[in-house]
Amino acid sequence: MKRVLVIFLSVLTITVFPQPLRKHPPAENRILTDHKIIRSDSSVVLVYSFALRNDMLVFTKENGAYKAEYKIEVELVSEINSQIERFNYYDIMKVSSYSETISEAYREGLIKIPLKMKRFGAKPLFTDIYSHNEIKLPEFRYNTDSTKNVFFLIKDGNNGNMKGEWDYLNRGRYIPFTSKPVHLIIPDNKATKGPFTAYAFSRNDTSTLQLEEFYDEGIDIDSTSNGLRLKAYKSIGSHILLVKSINEKLPEGECTIRISSGQDTNFFRSQFRVFWFNKPQTLMNPEFASKLIIIMDTEDKADSIKRAVDEDDAGALFQYWKKYDPTPITVFNELMAEFYFRADEANNRYSTIRGNDGVLTDRGKIFVKYGEPTKIDRGSSPIGKMSEIWYYASINKSFRFVDRTGAGNYELQ
Repeated sequence: MKRVLVIFLSVLTITVFPQPLRKHPPAENRILTDHKIIRSDSSVVLVYSFALRNDMLVFTKENGAYKAEYKIEVELVSEINSQIERFNYYDIMKVSSYSETISEAYREGLIKIPLKMKRFGAKPLFTDIYSHNEIKLPEFRYNTDSTKNVFFLIKDGNNGNMKGEWDYLNRGRYIPFTSKPVHLIIPDNKATKGPFTAYAFSRNDTSTLQLEEFYDEGIDIDSTSNGLRLKAYKSIGSHILLVKSINEKLPEGECTIRISSGQDTNFFRSQFRVFWFNKPQTLMNPEFASKLIIIMDTEDKADSIKRAVDEDDAGALFQYWKKYDPTPITVFNELMAEFYFRADEANNRYSTIRGNDGVLTDRGKIFVKYGEPTKIDRGSSPIGKMSEIWYYASINKSFRFVDRTGAGNYELQ
């Protein structure tokens, strides 16, 4: 099995194709929203941010490119005098290819609203301009006297320098289940003194998190050409707390992040959901996912894992993959993810008229095991049947497939 692991790690690039049979997730996972109140020395600002998936929009073709238009509106209603204020974000999106229009990539934006109201309710609304489709986004209420538990998820970046500026990762209350580190920024206008301790609670597990503190600094956020950006600025009496790699030990599912300061055990406490946004479709069904183990291992091993999964022990599948995990210090298993991403692609490419079975065909199994071929020669066999020869230069192997029945099910010779 060690040889198979080396082969997997040697193939890093896989061509991505559209997945027209993939079911869309519910709208709340395709339009992610968040809202914060940020205090500075002279103002109070409501920051309403959103992340919108490309496949949520209706595109039209124009001059060889694809174009979409949308609007986000936030209506504020005062709970004191019923005063109404409306704020809009309008955007035109252009992409060069059809595949980008159905991409699961997120486009981020924000509306910064200087607050005059002390207590208010907010009613956000999404509108697709071309289809006139409207979606009511989650409503919320605010009292500006309270800014407790304000937080920002940020991406890993700046070549390891975690001070000064950060890329904001707007995923609402979701922490992405990913191999990339995700950090947490917490602004504190009161400059609370430590010592601080931070914990992540998930299922039956508790892990301690690392912290870094920046005193006499406040936080602001702006939209840039590369996304949303947090910036620290000099602010006497303010304080920024950075909690590092909060996702490193967190499995999928509900979790709680808690930070204590001295005797205040709930200086910060917030619930999140760890969510695998681009989870492979073939991994959605643990029973089917365990069946695919036969590509890597023996039929007996695949059957034993499937039996465990049938007995409601889905963890048996993840436990099997732990021995192939190239980064065992984290919960996310890159090799497992790559395997099932390839399985998805095999289903898209090689499924037969029988249904969504491409990963179980001979070509599908070879593709999952070895990745994209270096070269493919297409022709016919000595008996006139269509054939393909796949070459893998890095491992000096080739595989011949023949379509004996003419139905598209190429068999390995």
